Amino acid sequence: MSNVDFDQDSFNFSIQNAGSIEAYLEQTDLIWPMDAIHSFDAFYMYPQGAAQYYDPMNPIYTSPISTTVFPERLLANWMGVQNWEAIFDQVPGGNYQATLTYGFSGSSVTCDVVVNAVPPTPTPSPTPNCSWIIDGPLTYNEDLLRFHINLGNASFQARQLTDTNFEWSKLWDSYYLDWMEWGGAIYYNGDDYEGPTLVNSDPPLNFPALGNYHWYADFYADDPPGPLMDYDVDYIVTLTFDDGCQVIKEHQKTYPTPTPGPTPDCSNLVVSDVRVVDDDFEIVVDNQTQADLTFEEATVIWPDNMGMHINSFSFRSQVYDYFNYFSSPTTSQSTHRVFPANYTGVFEVDFDNIPIEGLWGYFKGDLTFFDPNNGFYCPVSADIDVEQPPTPTPTNTPTITPTPTITNTPTITPTPTNTPTPDCSKLTVSNIGFGPNDFRFNIRNLNAHDAYMQYTGLIWPVDGSSGFDNFYIGPTNGTTYYNPVSPVYTSPITTNVSPEIRLANGMGNQTWEANFLQLPTGAYQATLRYGFSGTSLTCNVVANGSFSPPTPTNTPTPTNTPAPTNTPAPTNTPGSSPDCSKLVVNNVQFNGSDFEFYVRNDNSEDAYLTHSTLYFPVAPPMKFNRKTFNGSTYYSTRTYFSPVDASAPSITLATGTNRLWEANFLYANFNGTYQAVLTLDFPGWGTCQVSAIKTTGEANTPTPTNTSPPAPTHTPTPTKTSTPPPGPTNTPTRTQTSTPPPTNTPIGGPPD
Repeated sequence: MSNVDFDQDSFNFSIQNAGSIEAYLEQTDLIWPMDAIHSFDAFYMYPQGAAQYYDPMNPIYTSPISTTVFPERLLANWMGVQNWEAIFDQVPGGNYQATLTYGFSGSSVTCDVVVNAVPPTPTPSPTPNCSWIIDGPLTYNEDLLRFHINLGNASFQARQLTDTNFEWSKLWDSYYLDWMEWGGAIYYNGDDYEGPTLVNSDPPLNFPALGNYHWYADFYADDPPGPLMDYDVDYIVTLTFDDGCQVIKEHQKTYPTPTPGPTPDCSNLVVSDVRVVDDDFEIVVDNQTQADLTFEEATVIWPDNMGMHINSFSFRSQVYDYFNYFSSPTTSQSTHRVFPANYTGVFEVDFDNIPIEGLWGYFKGDLTFFDPNNGFYCPVSADIDVEQPPTPTPTNTPTITPTPTITNTPTITPTPTNTPTPDCSKLTVSNIGFGPNDFRFNIRNLNAHDAYMQYTGLIWPVDGSSGFDNFYIGPTNGTTYYNPVSPVYTSPITTNVSPEIRLANGMGNQTWEANFLQLPTGAYQATLRYGFSGTSLTCNVVANGSFSPPTPTNTPTPTNTPAPTNTPAPTNTPGSSPDCSKLVVNNVQFNGSDFEFYVRNDNSEDAYLTHSTLYFPVAPPMKFNRKTFNGSTYYSTRTYFSPVDASAPSITLATGTNRLWEANFLYANFNGTYQAVLTLDFPGWGTCQVSAIKTTGEANTPTPTNTSPPAPTHTPTPTKTSTPPPGPTNTPTRTQTSTPPPTNTPIGGPPD
């Protein structure tokens, strides 16, 4: 044993077998100075048989740690040297003792190699002299959504900016960090949709001697609902320079000192509804006062004896507490969310792992609001007791009644009921989408058998900079079940789920996630293999998704521009060029929370969706959520307002296929007229527009625009070069002919 050493995150030494008999590592024991803060991660042995031979599923905070090296025992080669390591998140100070037990080929003799060590006390780094920094405050420009610091270098020596740490909060759904600038040059191009933002400048950024530089951070939001100072959030910027000096600036929300006001009057804060919707408990509150309030706190009583748990709290469609709670009552602090005067707000508690029959039982919410102008609090309470729905009872298989027979004739014995055989088609995937840094979807098991995940494979768009972090399954036994020691930058990623196989409960619903350090753009495919209790059947569940970060665009103001008239389609020689009339809209309907329809391509060429415009009646709290075509979600900026205009990344509608287009809404309450206009491109030829429209509810609901739905129209491509997607305005069509366009006849039956 030699070369005992410590790194920042490891305790390591070398082992040499000077004998003539090969030795095999059989057992490892480690005593280490646990401190409830730092954690053990893994054991390594290398170079011969290089392996991470013990990697617990979760970090370990206790001592001692003991493991048997089986089935693959690591060889200390004859006359060879091996290096051994214990990996930590960070090595804590104190006493370490490692015991490695070796056996020998053809012998029952075992030997313990014991190593005792103490990490050296680190030499404190000298405190840098930072008197050269001249810095101003962190300021904010409300109109530009931009932060600013003015800095000066008062020394005769140039410095370098090496690191930026910007701690910020996501205030609105469309709010993100767009770019950061130093000395007039952008050094971070974004986009970051969740704070904090960490930037390591490689190469470092110059700060010249006696220079004066400005630092900027610019944000983007589609339609900010209010000024930044309406939100109780802090912004902290830390700029680190090459000599170790740091500039730390904070922008804090400040409240004016309240002046004595009238006696609190909370009578105009009214609960208008309390309800259970799907897996949510909701309270609808009307602020009928003339003052803007802030939402401060909620305490919820709920039935915590059914195995379910709270997943998140939200108010006014913004999640402010995304933490799991397993016992009642539960209290959650808000982020001082503004509740404007004469406004209706919905408080929501989202539950996971709910009973198969749905949410039921007694629910109560005690909400607290604050009036910053008058300095008093207003409590609001509401409760609901939901009866337990009847659990569906299985239909009994009729028993064969014994027929009277001649004496001594055996009676017919009833045939026992067979348990249904598991069916792979009853493992379904839904809600495929992307979070800030994850690819996710829901898995539902409609079989009578429990299903167990055995294997996971992921193909993802490697870009050289974004790293894969972990696999997660929940809510049932929610856990990170595959968590490599360091980020993975290659594809595909595969793992067997063992020894603890994850259960997808019979009739249950689980959420699966692949988490990344930063979500790369491109196509994703996840394959999950499941097995079933008492059977050898296995099923592969496959989910495909495509991610592209939203491009900020200025939504055009809708105008009463006449829609394209029913211009006769150009007469084409069969098979010579695309025909807009062969793009057929069918099966237009409202389905759950979706307005949807199919588009069939009867042309001999593939078409590509490049743009869409959606019109719908504005009716809060209903809110547009996302657009999806052919299984690919291409726009997901939420809004209450119509129209919703969005480009699409040339999503394929292959020849001879019939594919679904969907607009998904939150708090859907379909009433009125809904219309979607899609632009599809035939490369090298031109574009066509198709429209789908449907009205439900009140007959007198006005159409979103003063136009009738356009028939499919064709815009020719002026040259053979690629044509960028057109905007929502009308584009010129070919010269009219006397041949009228064929009627789009809806087709029946399921789409292919």
